[in-house]
Amino acid sequence: MFLNKLFKCHKKFLSFVFCLCLLFCSKVFAIGAGVQIGAGPSFLDFSGTPQDEFSNGASHFENITGTLKFFRIPLVIGFGIESGTYDNDFAIGASAFADLWLINLQKDYENWLFYGGVGLSGDILFSVNKNTFGSYGLRIFFGVDWPLMDNFLELYVQATSNIFIIPGNTFQKAGDFLLGDVGVRIPVEMGIRFHF
Repeated sequence: MFLNKLFKCHKKFLSFVFCLCLLFCSKVFAIGAGVQIGAGPSFLDFSGTPQDEFSNGASHFENITGTLKFFRIPLVIGFGIESGTYDNDFAIGASAFADLWLINLQKDYENWLFYGGVGLSGDILFSVNKNTFGSYGLRIFFGVDWPLMDNFLELYVQATSNIFIIPGNTFQKAGDFLLGDVGVRIPVEMGIRFHF
């Protein structure tokens, strides 16, 4: 009786684990998994904001992200932790991106790959002053990839330009209605992936 109830309770969980096993063991859904770090400046457009409200519109950000690279689709996705400053207000939270590789050029010497493409990104950060900041936007990236150990290990460095929007114009007074502040981030990201 107890085993029967236990099996019924965990039937969905066991089905999920079985599907994951098939996903990771199948050549059709082969993936590379790894981690990357990124950092860079961020420039916000405060042109519609009175200058005495903010010291400046520049900030910085850092992130560490887990990544998955799919082989049959030229797609890389990532989820991670991001921190940064918004008008001298330190914030930390979660970020995500999805990148579509449009350029993939392999050079004969040293097995180097040059790649580039476009993607989408978003984040939500919570500051020490109990403010919440969110943004979403477009990514344009170019990078260098170096496969090692018969393509089991992959090292890469990429430069990204993120054009992002802070919805609801977080930095405006409560009565103002604008679509949002527009900004640009210019991170350099480097990482490692293992292929299964």
